[in-house]
Amino acid sequence: MRVVAKEAYIQRATKAGKWLTLVALGLLGGSLLIYMVRMEWWFITLILGSLGFVCSVAGSYYGDRFAGPSAYHVSVPDALKGFDDEYTLLIYQKPVPFLLVEPGGLTVLLVKNQGGVVTYANGKWRHKQGGKFFRQMGGQEALGRPDEYARLLAADLQRYLRKRLPEGMDVPVRSVIVFIAPKVQLDAEDSPVPALRAEKLKGWLRGPGRRPALPAETRRALAEALGLSAA
Repeated sequence: MRVVAKEAYIQRATKAGKWLTLVALGLLGGSLLIYMVRMEWWFITLILGSLGFVCSVAGSYYGDRFAGPSAYHVSVPDALKGFDDEYTLLIYQKPVPFLLVEPGGLTVLLVKNQGGVVTYANGKWRHKQGGKFFRQMGGQEALGRPDEYARLLAADLQRYLRKRLPEGMDVPVRSVIVFIAPKVQLDAEDSPVPALRAEKLKGWLRGPGRRPALPAETRRALAEALGLSAA
């Protein structure tokens, strides 16, 4: 499998996560020190503490996605290892962060990093995890409605393609929700958009999710539309 990633963006985001965390610690430490030395300067303490909190949340947001063993741009390619060069994974390249180009079409991968227990039943998603409130205060994204967001991403991609593919050419586009947290307990078989643990993704693509290959002409036009002709 070929991987085409926007390396410059990934490096900037990774650095942002590290530096924002350090800046947050400095601001929070400074606010505490000022409060201890000059209590009457409470407004400065408040400003520094607020800025420190904002930087902490932003640092955790970027850190969750770009740093450590669960970095999205590392976890997704790892989950797809073993595919041949007929498959191409685009990372932060197009209107969607993760796009798998297959012989049979396109799959938008919506990555989620929630741990604990995630379920979908009766049209509702639920997420239970120890310390979830504090994790979200620290920058972890809320689960929300991943099926709806995944469909929006697919719609964005379809609009992008309509402007670049020959008129009347249709390329199948679908979405899959991928949970990359190693210990997540996922029960979402009834989800309107397929929801899978990362280690199940490759088997699904080779089995229930496998699609017939597109005509060679369509695949060439798609590669050109995605800027892959020279890859």
